[in-house]
Amino acid sequence: DDTKLSFENGISMYEKMLQFNTLVEMKEYLKNLISEIIDIVNNLKNQKDKSLIIKMKEYLSKNISNSELSLSSTANAFFMNASYLSRVFKQETGENFVEYLTRIRIEKALNLLQETDKKLYTIALEVGFKDPHYFGICFKKSMGITLNDYRTSLNKSTSK
Repeated sequence: DDTKLSFENGISMYEKMLQFNTLVEMKEYLKNLISEIIDIVNNLKNQKDKSLIIKMKEYLSKNISNSELSLSSTANAFFMNASYLSRVFKQETGENFVEYLTRIRIEKALNLLQETDKKLYTIALEVGFKDPHYFGICFKKSMGITLNDYRTSLNKSTSK
């Protein structure tokens, strides 16, 4: 287990320090010990951050239709500082929060467009866009094609 400090032959740190003949030996031992402790703390923090991001992604997926979903509201839901959340989210996912949220909303919209005949404004609401026009802008920016053109291309490919 990498969360346990190594003890040589079951000897405690105190007993180990009593065995040193010079301050240089003790200083080197303490430097190594502190380095080991820092590594353990960093590993625990990284595990916690990864777990947090997994839970956050689940939360975003479940609440995707909420148009009020934002970095700030998500940070509040997880009792976190928004600035810290933003930094950790980018570190762990490689995307900033807004990019991620927009991407999963567009992915969900693509599924709805492919699997249903729902109106575009209904799909916009289901994926968390209050404004269907803004949804269209985000879709085109992300996909390189308008919603209507995309739906038309779907209809052509399914009618063949």
